[in-house]
Amino acid sequence: MRVGFADPSALAANPGWPLRNFLVLLRKHWKVTKAKVFCFRELAGKGDISKTIVVDVDLSEADLSSDECPKSVGWEKNAQGKLAPREIDLAPLMDPLRYSQAPTPTP
Repeated sequence: MRVGFADPSALAANPGWPLRNFLVLLRKHWKVTKAKVFCFRELAGKGDISKTIVVDVDLSEADLSSDECPKSVGWEKNAQGKLAPREIDLAPLMDPLRYSQAPTPTP
C-alpha cells in the first residue's frame, strides 16, 4: 500500500511524530501490515518538495489486538478519564479585527 501525509519534520532522514498516530490508524482500522509512506514536505510559499522523503514501514509485528485505544501522541485523558484529542478554540487569537484596531489611549 502507498500512502502519504503532510510531514512537519525538519530532520533530513526522520519523519515527524504525527506519523506514529497515522501508522496506528492504518494498522488498527485497515489492517495494513506494510506500507510505503510518502512524507510530503514543502518549503512554505516556494513550491519546493525536494525535502520529501519516502519510508518503507512494516507493521506486521504491531500488536493492536485489544479494543483499548492505543497510546498515541497528542491524546490525553478528558474529564471522564477517557483518552481523547484535546481541542482548543484559537479563533479569538486569530481575529484580524482584534489586532488591526489600535488601543485607545486613556486620558
